[in-house]
Amino acid sequence: QGHIFLNTSLTEAFCMAIVEAVSCGLPVVSTAVGGIVEVFPEDFVCLADDTSTDALTKGLLQTIDRIDKGEMLSQQELHVKVKNMYSWADVTRRTEQVYQECCTNKTLNERLDIQQCRGPVAGVLYCIAYAISFLL
Repeated sequence: QGHIFLNTSLTEAFCMAIVEAVSCGLPVVSTAVGGIVEVFPEDFVCLADDTSTDALTKGLLQTIDRIDKGEMLSQQELHVKVKNMYSWADVTRRTEQVYQECCTNKTLNERLDIQQCRGPVAGVLYCIAYAISFLL
């Protein structure tokens, strides 16, 4: 059994391995690429500044320090939080919420505000798509 999960992906859309690792109670250190930055909040995962070994080492040392200081959630707490975040009921609820948002008539500013909450990468992409579709 490990103590920390290290993810060194160079590209990643949605990293299921991170979800599984946190579900097993492991803190995660990962490169901040693709959709990884949107999978979990900061208290679940330490994101390296870049994909270099120095940045990953720094992330590992920070995580070890947080473990030593008792600042990390327990294995059980991590498991329960992931179970609640990625349960089928929650995924269904969030999917229905997106459909409801799409079916209501909103101004462009209201649509952009909603999409910005989707994360730093996806939020910007959704905003661009909404702006283009609104103008066409």
